[in-house]
Amino acid sequence: MLKIALSGANGKMGKAILAAAKPDPEVTIPVKLIKSDQKINLLEELKAIDVCIDFSSPAGSENYLTGTGCVIAGNKVNCNYTVPVSKTITINLRSSWEAFFQIKNPNLFFEKLRIPYKINDVVKSYILDFVDEKNNIIYEIKPYALHDTKVNMLKFNAAKKWANENNFKFVIIDNSWFYKNYDPSILIGQPSEERIKKLLKQFFKK
Repeated sequence: MLKIALSGANGKMGKAILAAAKPDPEVTIPVKLIKSDQKINLLEELKAIDVCIDFSSPAGSENYLTGTGCVIAGNKVNCNYTVPVSKTITINLRSSWEAFFQIKNPNLFFEKLRIPYKINDVVKSYILDFVDEKNNIIYEIKPYALHDTKVNMLKFNAAKKWANENNFKFVIIDNSWFYKNYDPSILIGQPSEERIKKLLKQFFKK
């Protein structure tokens, strides 16, 4: 079961995520953060959480991230899932799902491609999680409980259009991929080994 911490749970997007997750037996949202000054021992709460989703204010984001091992850099949140891609280069990914997928597929490029899409007549940039330039595949890592939100549907349609126009394939990696492919043995020796194992333990079949 996917366990989610939802920040901004009383907002428009927060309510949409709650509604989308409610009928899914494989998804639960045990941590719901509402106020930007809400005091919570987030480190303790996150020990049992697989994914954090933040639709709060900037002040709320900074408050919740304090003490979790995450830092805000520009408009990005870096939670220090460190993955070495060569003897001299490491990259930092924002989720345990992304980190494992990168370790499993070391030749993919992380967040290299940006695709424009529109929401309410405003042009935004959709940053794809991974690009496979050898096999012409673009990947998005997304739990299936979040596939049908308005923003994600707009992003996915833009990605499909771009893929068709550029002879690529658009692939969404969700829970089913991890149930089939999760293997904790490939994490041995990784800088974030123990942390990723804890967050992905739901996918481990002994």
